[in-house]
Amino acid sequence: GGGGFGGAGGMRPEDILRDFFGGGSGGGNPFEGFGGRPSGPQRGGDVQVGLALSFMEAVHGCAPEVTVNTDVECGTCDGTGSADKAAPVTCGTCGGSGQVTRQQGFFTMAIPCAACGGTGQSIANPCRPCGGAGVRKERRTVQVTVPAGVDTGVNLRLPNQGDKGRRGGPPGHMYVTIQVRPDPFFRRDGADVHIEVPLRLSQAVLGSSVVIPTLSGEAELKVPPGTQPADTLVMRGKGIRRLNSAAHGHQYVHFKVTVPKTLTEAQRAAMTAFAEDEEEVTDKGGFISDTMERIKKALKKLGKKAA
Repeated sequence: GGGGFGGAGGMRPEDILRDFFGGGSGGGNPFEGFGGRPSGPQRGGDVQVGLALSFMEAVHGCAPEVTVNTDVECGTCDGTGSADKAAPVTCGTCGGSGQVTRQQGFFTMAIPCAACGGTGQSIANPCRPCGGAGVRKERRTVQVTVPAGVDTGVNLRLPNQGDKGRRGGPPGHMYVTIQVRPDPFFRRDGADVHIEVPLRLSQAVLGSSVVIPTLSGEAELKVPPGTQPADTLVMRGKGIRRLNSAAHGHQYVHFKVTVPKTLTEAQRAAMTAFAEDEEEVTDKGGFISDTMERIKKALKKLGKKAA
């Protein structure tokens, strides 16, 4: 007759699986450890929260407070989960393993024990406020120390500020994701900042001193004579402090020369005199004169060919 899996060698299917999974001859279930939860201390879960900051808060650092719902120790049962604060006992259904076996054809499967939830322990008189969990949800406020120089996307870790652990386990951590609102004046590029400073025509031509804002307050900046609309000055070390470093970025000052749309009689007379005194050609030997010369030569050659 057919011996099937258990005929010829006298081995049962669970014996074969036990040997395959390393159970040897210890008599344990080949799937032991695949479904039950640990009966000892359990670490609390991690908590994620978002935090919106102004540009200046991110630049200089701050210590705001965030409100979050986390698991905290139940005050009624002092975290025991028991109404009379008695220690849990070994589950009578699974014998403390947290698993029970079920026969499925040739296979013996291990599943979490429904009586103890896979913990291997049971509470005779569960605490009503926490349902025997020993923890409950509570809305609490946590202060976050934000270092100078953070930017959008930075994830700060607050150790042990997450969910309360169970059965004496350690708490989880809190992670705070930073979102920085843009500033109407400063434009950030990593640790560098850029600003645009308007200049009057006379300031750009003659040079001047202007007071401009920086991240640490006002500063006086010398504008050299002949400053052009696209010119940029670099104020080294006046940018944002690099995260976890003492070094700072730079502040870039972009000049925007404004041309007046209307002039007083005195201004018009002065500009007219200036225009009459200007050289007729200000680009002698430069780009414009070279370009004009090339055009003349090209037209001359074309004229000869046409003739």
